Amino acid sequence: MKLIFPCTTCFLKDQLNIESAIDITDDGVYKVKCKNGHQSIQLIRNEKYEILYDLGLLALYNGFSRESVSSLASSLERFYEYSIRVILKGFEIGTVKVEKTWKLVSSQSERQLGVFYFLYLSMFNEEPTSFPNKQTSFRNNVIHKGYIPSEKEVFDYAEEIYNYIMKITIKLKERLSESMEELFQERLISIEEKFGEKVSSPSYGTILDKSRPITILSESDLSKEYEYIKAEYLMYSK
Repeated sequence: MKLIFPCTTCFLKDQLNIESAIDITDDGVYKVKCKNGHQSIQLIRNEKYEILYDLGLLALYNGFSRESVSSLASSLERFYEYSIRVILKGFEIGTVKVEKTWKLVSSQSERQLGVFYFLYLSMFNEEPTSFPNKQTSFRNNVIHKGYIPSEKEVFDYAEEIYNYIMKITIKLKERLSESMEELFQERLISIEEKFGEKVSSPSYGTILDKSRPITILSESDLSKEYEYIKAEYLMYSK
């Protein structure tokens, strides 16, 4: 899967939409060079869990059911991490302290989940909804026991994750939209300091795109989103 990046220099100079297709990176940072030789650094606004979820749905579309489950499961885990960081930002916990503490749980998903549950309780003063045990067992059978799932089973799993993440995303946007933006801006500044230049920050319409208004998120439907991403995939894979 590739992402399409516009050349900002070409656009500003000639009003031409010169684009480059680049393989997805792990850190969301892209070194773009257009056919006219202009170079730029771009940091996508989409979080890693958004990209992983899209990869999972594309894997399903292409017939790779087990690989789809792996990406979808990873998406959920990275969403927990993102939510933890947003809530901690809401509590005004410094980034350095967060990073040092995260190292203590970075390789233990169960501990991360526990952290998420209690931070959610602290921020919203309500018991968090847990992800269905049935779907967790399904994931474990696929990942650890080599179970080969049907397309429907994977889509049902994807839909559970989709609905679960959407519900929590809406809660985060209602209470912590400023913290979500601050978290990204901190990262953007660190990337600009690293490369010593201005970094642009495009956003892509992922299935879990958190930048959409709450009214849109609350009415979203995975079946429709799935059809959209398949169309996008076909367009860029020609």
